[in-house]
Amino acid sequence: ADKQHQEDSSVAYYATLSNLFLRMLSEPACKQNFMQYFKEREITHIAVYGENAVYQAVSQWLSEAGVRVDYIVEDANRSKQNEIRVVPRKSPSYPETRMFLIADLYNAASIKNKLRNLTNVPHYTVQDLVDGTYRG
Repeated sequence: ADKQHQEDSSVAYYATLSNLFLRMLSEPACKQNFMQYFKEREITHIAVYGENAVYQAVSQWLSEAGVRVDYIVEDANRSKQNEIRVVPRKSPSYPETRMFLIADLYNAASIKNKLRNLTNVPHYTVQDLVDGTYRG
């Protein structure tokens, strides 16, 4: 039963992910919602939780919005983009930043709980910003 649950959640995750990417490519409002968050709050630097395809998909949007990535939270020795600092996921604390952008959508709920306990800066998933649900 546990294995079936894992498979079901993986299928649901990939369905959500492919739907997100399709909407990001086809709906201009997705990019507008994403960019608006940073512009409205005058956020110019953030941390990203998870260096993956979701992050890669929005990294250009971040550049266009004038947002610098302070560091990436990931279990790797260095970022795929070598100039960006990497902080381990298991770190007991994180350096100061204006906001956390969660690119790891698979573990988003547990990451949000962790960040809620470790930091007092806003934290949203890429999907929250693309959907514009951060306003609520």
